[in-house]
Amino acid sequence: MGEPISWRTDLEIDPVIEAYKQHVDRSLIRENLRRSVEERFQRFIELRGFAVELRRAGRAGDRHVKRAAGRPKDLEAIAEFEAIREGQRRSQASRARFASTMER
Repeated sequence: MGEPISWRTDLEIDPVIEAYKQHVDRSLIRENLRRSVEERFQRFIELRGFAVELRRAGRAGDRHVKRAAGRPKDLEAIAEFEAIREGQRRSQASRARFASTMER
């Protein structure tokens, strides 16, 4: 039997890894590693916020398409979603009012 892969000392080039490396922009990896941990974390938070905004925009588009289709099932889903959002808005407003009274 041959040696386990982990003990191989020859430096054969793996064609699968080489194929993947063609499509990886390693300059982005190097650029990111030059940043401090705090900078990388801040960048992550910014990208996460961007992802949330994209998701929100997609949902708005979905509601527009569903409303245009006019299927009863879709209209029910839109009404349910809007009720949930309204409840969330009221809850946020209530928390904001409470927080402002605590600051006084």
